[in-house]
Amino acid sequence: MSLCEGGREFIALAKESHFTTTLETIMDQIRSNLFSGIDQPSPSHEFNYLFSSGNEIRASRHIRVIELEEEDIMELTNRKYTSGLLKGIYIPDMGKIFLNHQLWCLKTLIHETLHSLSVSSSSSSTNRQYVQFFEGLTELYTGYLLKKQYDFCYNNCWKTCKESLCYCTYQRDVKIWLGICHFIPFNYTFPLYFWNGEDRWEALWRVFIERIRNYGYPKFEMIIDQDKKPKWLALHQEALKRFGREYLEIYNDIENPLDLNLLLE
Repeated sequence: MSLCEGGREFIALAKESHFTTTLETIMDQIRSNLFSGIDQPSPSHEFNYLFSSGNEIRASRHIRVIELEEEDIMELTNRKYTSGLLKGIYIPDMGKIFLNHQLWCLKTLIHETLHSLSVSSSSSSTNRQYVQFFEGLTELYTGYLLKKQYDFCYNNCWKTCKESLCYCTYQRDVKIWLGICHFIPFNYTFPLYFWNGEDRWEALWRVFIERIRNYGYPKFEMIIDQDKKPKWLALHQEALKRFGREYLEIYNDIENPLDLNLLLE
């Protein structure tokens, strides 16, 4: 996997500030481009850990981003992930982002920062069946922020370069949300995703569906109350039913996939 010149410069600056300045910059960009009322439901805690490798990390609660060697991040996550694939992870119980020293990139830090601000990071929220919803929105928002603030990465890496560390992940789920947000305002998804004191995601989902209905799609089904699984497929099928061929063309587009100019803003 490769890293573009802009990505290398970003990483160098992030490390120079011990991630503090860079994290605050990304948070400000999220406020100005996505949702102004962002908040983190899980506070950062002190973290002291001696890894089997012999590496020791001692970080105060003020340190919110920690870079680890791959063997250490695998140990921290109880080896739930495949070696060589996990670029970074946000752990709500610790309130910290952990980055894989060998694999993280600009996109990784934005993606995990978004997770830290989401309803899914609240400890009492989100059944596993909704994980793909959040991953799809997280990656869509990541691409959107790259397009607005780091177009070199959006155009040369996230959208097009499969060999790039910043290449879009969770593409199926991103394309579902991209297709939906071509027909309804993009910002309708923000209250569904960003934590604002409400962590009952089913309730937030019902409000979201009502907004879709009121926008001009009154027959959009309340799939959250249905027993259809997996939930991502139920959402995809409902979107196809209500939005038709144009939605399917966006979902299946291979010539110009992940074109965020299609978002209804």
